[in-house]
Amino acid sequence: MSSLTDDNDEEWGRVVELLEGMEKQPQLKTADVNISSVSEILAALKVIMKNSMEKVFKLYLERHSLAAVSKYEDRPFVACVLMMDLEQGWGKQTRKSYFEQISELNTIAKQEAILPFLALDPRREDLYEMFLKAFCQDDSQFFGVKTYPSFGYAPSDDRLHPIYELCQEFNIPLTTHCGGTAVSTFHSPIVVQKCKASGSCDQVTISGNRTQVAQQLNEPSEWEYVLNIFPKLKVNLAHFGGSYVWDDYNEGTIHSRMSTINTLMSTYTGVYADFSFNLGDKNLDAAFLKGLNSFNIFRDRCMFGTDYWVVLPSANLADSTGRFLNHLNDYEEDLLTNNPKKFLFN
Repeated sequence: MSSLTDDNDEEWGRVVELLEGMEKQPQLKTADVNISSVSEILAALKVIMKNSMEKVFKLYLERHSLAAVSKYEDRPFVACVLMMDLEQGWGKQTRKSYFEQISELNTIAKQEAILPFLALDPRREDLYEMFLKAFCQDDSQFFGVKTYPSFGYAPSDDRLHPIYELCQEFNIPLTTHCGGTAVSTFHSPIVVQKCKASGSCDQVTISGNRTQVAQQLNEPSEWEYVLNIFPKLKVNLAHFGGSYVWDDYNEGTIHSRMSTINTLMSTYTGVYADFSFNLGDKNLDAAFLKGLNSFNIFRDRCMFGTDYWVVLPSANLADSTGRFLNHLNDYEEDLLTNNPKKFLFN
């Protein structure tokens, strides 16, 4: 999918037409495909087929952003746009190269209210030079960085340390994947580099099936090594550990990831978390509200987030957003404004 070109537009147009026809048939049921999955495939195709990031962003504004929720349609907002380095993470050729994506995002940020976050992967040989180009050129619009450990590396890998050092020095925020396993490395076993301190690193083998490997790489405890070296680094643990963490909390159990995130937030002033992707499951609304009421630090460090409309369109994001924020009405300003402002700008 990532290598689609404009030459395929006519062919993919027919695919969309077919899926739209199927979507309009509520009686459609087969062993593997139902109306819900057809809608999800169609939503994904509408994103994949866009030939520019600007068109994808316009789609987001129109159908999936806060502005698509009637309550917030007149409320201005800034979107943090997070890159993913699929070139390095999956070893696949993408329609646009990593460098081209950087350039295009920089251009869009001059026209739209977005804050781009640069994708980091320690296995990319020219990563540090790319980081400097993205942030130091005269017209640079890049604002933060993004890590995705489940692609096959540990966040404490010391090849990332020079960038962490600059992020800490210049107050550059970092968002890291800390949740689901659907987008992850296909390799197992893998050898990753874990560094407990500068110059003190171990080669660690991680094995298991794809889900098990991703879960190990996504553990928030992996960030203890990083924060021990860079205690003032600003880190957002995206997805707040993952939906199953909050499923457990719904049933009265505090998952180890929740305990770890609570400890990291209590220990380091720059640690935050967002609830992205989890909005699609309405059963988690009550769990998250209970968490906000039970943990004082969560109220000060939690942020609203979105993302599943792009990668895994598992629900109508505008409807989910309205429902979620209505349920957490008492914390709306903290989730939407106060806490994100602290994470991004303090």
